[in-house]
Amino acid sequence: MRTLFISVALVFWVATGAIAKKESDSPPPNKDVKQKLLSLVRVNVTGQPYDYFRPWQKKAPLSKRALGAVLSKGRVLVTADLVTNQNYVELERAESGEKTAANVQVIDYEANLALLEPTEKNFLDGIAPLDIAGDTVVGDRLAAWQLEQTGALVATEGLVTTIQMTHYPVDVGQFLTYRISIPMQYRENSYTIPLVKNNKLAGLLLRYDPRGQLIDAIPAPIITHFLKEAESEHYRGFPAVGFSFFPTRDPQLRKYAGQTGKATGVYVTSVEPNMPAMKAGMQVGDIITSIGNHEIDQNGNYVDPL
Repeated sequence: MRTLFISVALVFWVATGAIAKKESDSPPPNKDVKQKLLSLVRVNVTGQPYDYFRPWQKKAPLSKRALGAVLSKGRVLVTADLVTNQNYVELERAESGEKTAANVQVIDYEANLALLEPTEKNFLDGIAPLDIAGDTVVGDRLAAWQLEQTGALVATEGLVTTIQMTHYPVDVGQFLTYRISIPMQYRENSYTIPLVKNNKLAGLLLRYDPRGQLIDAIPAPIITHFLKEAESEHYRGFPAVGFSFFPTRDPQLRKYAGQTGKATGVYVTSVEPNMPAMKAGMQVGDIITSIGNHEIDQNGNYVDPL
């Protein structure tokens, strides 16, 4: 048995519910949002999913409505799930009802994010773009922005209760996720909902449980990495370290692995060939005890410095 100390932080490993709340008395994020500050457009999508039993044809067309977050450089951020198998994408200004077609500029199905670009280059003129709020921690309050049919803003506040790793719709690996307790009324244009902190984009709706009144949200760190990669000529997506692990809560497993002393770390069960973990010398049977000088617990979590 070897005990490894990994010096390079593996992206987006966080402790479930262990991120400490910053001591700040910042005001509630969106109680006094004014119409001029809104950075939203309606997104109307018509699509046809594929029939996997009859791959030579598609299923019946369906329509989706959502809200997109207006970003800098004339782009609109939505979920990839919204525009998957799209035939036509349309942007609609909330205050005037003006519409234009849009193209999917970049899409990442694993991270469930997509960037749209209006065909009319000046369509978003006059709408202030949203900045990204990358400092959200457990205990912060975020607001879900929705629109009435009249274009009036509806801002519903919720509490960030957990920051953890969960599966996204494509179910390839796990990504960072905010879990928010929020008494939200789900509206018809709410396939995608921006989550805002102090008038900055903190996340996008991933899924909503109306019975438990819980939102899982794609968080700002995922969005930031997606936008950074989208600037490159060839979008590369998110890195993968290339190994699987198992918790070491079982004392018999720790005994089998030869671990003595403090019970900590995770047991490596597989290492993918030609991936960073293998190139770093990781082997099946190793126990990872720390990442970037942060101690790993028996479930694979660590306390983030935030």
